[in-house]
Amino acid sequence: MGKIIIFGGTFEGRKISEFFAGIGRYVLVSVISQMGAEKLPESEYIKISVGRKKFSEIKKIIYNAELVIDATHPFAAEVSGNIKRACHSENIILHRVMRPEIRIEGALYFGLISEIIDYLNKNDGNALITTGSKNLAEYTKVKSYQSRLFIRVLPVPETIDRAKSLGFINIINGPGDRPCNTEENIFHIKNSKAKFIVAKESGAAGGLHEKINAARRIDTIPLILKRPHDIGITLDGLLEKLKEQY
Repeated sequence: MGKIIIFGGTFEGRKISEFFAGIGRYVLVSVISQMGAEKLPESEYIKISVGRKKFSEIKKIIYNAELVIDATHPFAAEVSGNIKRACHSENIILHRVMRPEIRIEGALYFGLISEIIDYLNKNDGNALITTGSKNLAEYTKVKSYQSRLFIRVLPVPETIDRAKSLGFINIINGPGDRPCNTEENIFHIKNSKAKFIVAKESGAAGGLHEKINAARRIDTIPLILKRPHDIGITLDGLLEKLKEQY
């Protein structure tokens, strides 16, 4: 039997890992952070590799693999592209797990963060930013960003220090081990007096439902960053496929 490799410390990555561990198949799960590793189920069948992987490292990990599953975040376009390229070069079967799209009535959709920034610069009011820490520097282009923007990030010292170094004052620690629930979102929106909540189109697993529910309850406008175009299979669809094959 060949190796089974899973990329992603996401909800989907955890569920797929649980499936293979449940049938006694060993898997290697590659995650970016120690926090992602800690979320994975404890099992003798699950080996974990922590850290960002370059293309050359991905090729080395997947060498002679029987199956590779890309369960990375919908916005992890660079690493997802590298996984696809590596699998193609090694002629290895790859499944890309996709989250079902959620279209929200009343939400405003944007293709780029720069478009959201332009919108915020043309419209007054505070905004709760929930799109993560990767693109924080871009938000410094918002007029009066230090007073208007309230950024919610993971409670990781390096992330918080970076936010402070960029001049952000209003920093909110997210739970870290899960998305915020509706009541927590309402609390953060009210405390920041936010007219807008900025979120990624990350699907139900990314807590988008809870953000939208909170926004609707207190008349806040959702600004949604659309996910990159991709092709794949849903988690439920993949699990059904794996049950048939294994």
